[in-house]
Amino acid sequence: MITKTIELRQFEECSKELQEKILEKHYDINLDFSLTDYNDTYTLMIEEQGFLNPEISYDLSYCQGSGACFDCTEFDFDKLLKNYKIKHKSWILSILKNYCQGRITRNYYATYYEHENTRDFQLELYDNFTHPRIEKTMQDVRTYIEHLRYDTAHKVYKALQEEYDYLSSPEAIKETLIANDYYFNEQGEIDYAE
Repeated sequence: MITKTIELRQFEECSKELQEKILEKHYDINLDFSLTDYNDTYTLMIEEQGFLNPEISYDLSYCQGSGACFDCTEFDFDKLLKNYKIKHKSWILSILKNYCQGRITRNYYATYYEHENTRDFQLELYDNFTHPRIEKTMQDVRTYIEHLRYDTAHKVYKALQEEYDYLSSPEAIKETLIANDYYFNEQGEIDYAE
C-alpha cells in the first residue's frame, strides 16, 4: 500500500503562477447562474418605465446577436407617457386604458437573436375609431412607446453587460474563491476533500 500526501492551499497561499492558473481555470465561477434569476434590478429598471411584469431575454456573447429584450403584455400608461407632450393627455390615457391592448413580442423577422431589434410594441384598438386624428394620435403614441421600449432594452443590456464584465473579472473571481474558503491542488482545481 502506498500513501500519497497532497498539499492543498487556499488561494492566498498559492504562488502567483498557480493563482493565475486558478483564475483562468475558474473564469466562470460567478457565471454558473442566470444574471436575471437572482437580481430584480433589471425587472425594476423596466417596470419604472411602465412596462409591467416583463420577461427578459438576453445574449451577452459579444457577437452579432448580442443584446437584451423583453416581452410584456401589461402596461402602466401613466408612467409610459409621463414625459410625452401631447394635447388632451388625460383623454388619450383614457382611450389607452379602456379601448386598447398593447403587447411587446418577438417581431416576425427576428430569428433566434435576443436584442432590442427582435421585439416591438404593438397597440391594438378595441373599437373602430374611424376619426383620422384619433388614429394618427394613437400611431404617434405607439411610436413613442416603441422608442421607449427600444431605449429601455438597450439600457438593460448595458447594465447586464457591465455586471457580466464585473463577475468575470479577475477581482470578482478572486473574491469568490477567497470568500468560499476553497482549497486548491497544484493543478489549480478546487479540492473538496477534508
